Amino acid sequence: MFARLQVASVALGELFAHGSTFSIPSFQRPFDWGPEEALQLLDDVSRAAGIDAPDSAEPDYFLGTLLLLAEEAVELPGSAVIAERAEGVRHSYEVIDGQQRLTTLTMLFAILRDLGVGQAYDALQTMVALGAASGAEEASASTDFRLTLNGVDRALFRRHVQRVGANLQQPGNSEAEENGSSSSRILDARDALVASLSQLDAGQRKQLADFLLEKCHVVVTLSHDIDRAHRLFTVLNERGKPLRRNDIIKVEVLGGLSPFDADHARRRWEAAEAQLGGDFEAFFGHLKAVYGRRRATVVTGLRSLIAEAGGARAFIDKVLVPYIGVFVRIRSCQDAPSRSGDELSERLHYLNRLRGEEWLPAVMVALHKYGQEPDRALGLVRAIDRLAHLSRVQCQGGGRRTTRFNRVVQAIQNGSAVDETAEVFELNREELRNAKFNLRNLHRRNPPVCKLLLMRISDQIQGRLTPIDPATLSVEHVLPVRPSTTSAWRSLYPEPEVREAATQCLGNLTLLPERLNDKARNRSFEEKRVLMAEHYRNGPMMEIVHDVVTSSDWSLNVVAARERRFLNALSGILGVEVSDAAMEPRIDAAE
Repeated sequence: MFARLQVASVALGELFAHGSTFSIPSFQRPFDWGPEEALQLLDDVSRAAGIDAPDSAEPDYFLGTLLLLAEEAVELPGSAVIAERAEGVRHSYEVIDGQQRLTTLTMLFAILRDLGVGQAYDALQTMVALGAASGAEEASASTDFRLTLNGVDRALFRRHVQRVGANLQQPGNSEAEENGSSSSRILDARDALVASLSQLDAGQRKQLADFLLEKCHVVVTLSHDIDRAHRLFTVLNERGKPLRRNDIIKVEVLGGLSPFDADHARRRWEAAEAQLGGDFEAFFGHLKAVYGRRRATVVTGLRSLIAEAGGARAFIDKVLVPYIGVFVRIRSCQDAPSRSGDELSERLHYLNRLRGEEWLPAVMVALHKYGQEPDRALGLVRAIDRLAHLSRVQCQGGGRRTTRFNRVVQAIQNGSAVDETAEVFELNREELRNAKFNLRNLHRRNPPVCKLLLMRISDQIQGRLTPIDPATLSVEHVLPVRPSTTSAWRSLYPEPEVREAATQCLGNLTLLPERLNDKARNRSFEEKRVLMAEHYRNGPMMEIVHDVVTSSDWSLNVVAARERRFLNALSGILGVEVSDAAMEPRIDAAE
């Protein structure tokens, strides 16, 4: 071990314990994760914890590495030396690498605490703050909390995340806009996590909290030398060539073959590697799911597939090569289809946009089994597409989605699902009710899915797919989420309940490049119209931007009519009637 460099595996419950505190140095960039990354972390941990599928729970979960810097006398957090020292002794660490994960984990602890998890409350509060819970009191000293952000994010994070009860309240002013984009990302990520965790019952939240505290761990590297810490950071993030899993798989498949078979298999294998590129290992993961071996390791699952196929050569000819062709066809649709009106390619393109690929094995089976029956294959892909998007509108976790699509794979394999009317694709009453409820506030509940559905609604209305990268767009609330107290928006929408309903409904949303969105923020409607028109004056404009630019005002009637139009389009996209998810009943109740 290098001198003055300590490394250990530490559970989160040990990391955030005793007198350990963590701060983000001033030279670090601001918080850079948004809702998508935060939800991905939650999704990964929830799946490992078996929240939606208890039988698939893992014994533990590795969250990656942390690189910390501390004074010479400070030991590793979670070490026996730290634990033995008297209570009240502080051990301060600077976070050189791991800021995004620690910030998001702190959000998870604080949100679970505020949502209530029974006996785990005190433990979660200990993960957020030192000493007793601060209640409604707002602590001002940085040492009152485990994690201290840098810059303008520090006060906002304490006030709207770390303080007890803060995550269930919305800021009443334009604080995030005044502080900058990183503060907005903190609030957006927080709101997305609150919405997702609110979908769990109390028992599931307790299960998740226990798993986070006891079973999730990180590998902590502690340095007492800032120069060495920075060199190590560079090595960890920019250098090294990991062992490729497909090299191990190749030996597993080709080893032991006769010279004749080995030569044939090697040529086909190398052709497969060229086709798949960096997707080689991902392909094998999906292939395992196709054959009902999702939980087996790659190598173990591969061995059983080879044996079932009748040997390595038969596996390559009858399983590997045909399914690679299907997989490459699906992946090729990540880019927008070059030919307009190709519904299969368009459906695959929309599916490829989604975070998570639990749908992919079902599509592989459908295209493989019905490759010679294009209408039947299209019908199944259409149903898979709808189910994949509906599951996300319901804010279902990755485990639940995976379980559902395992049943779809089995149904297509055994012939009980031959078209989109099959029972396996149907939503029950509770699922449909939940989907409609979430559609009234979708951006707050699942921002990444909201953005994708807005793009798709625009395509549906204009009758063609818009070839644009979702990453270049952000959701703009035309009626701002947090208009200032002197804003004309508050005069136009004087009733808080009505303003909140109108703000969050789909009819108030559009999509803009992030830089344009930053400019628009809390401006008046006319100023926003001018900004949009100026930005798009020399280029094509999405339909859901065009209808904002061409609108003469942004009254409640305009927003409500636009919402009805969007929900009608969405009913066609999702294959279920959702037009009754409109905001009018809530507005009537408020009036």
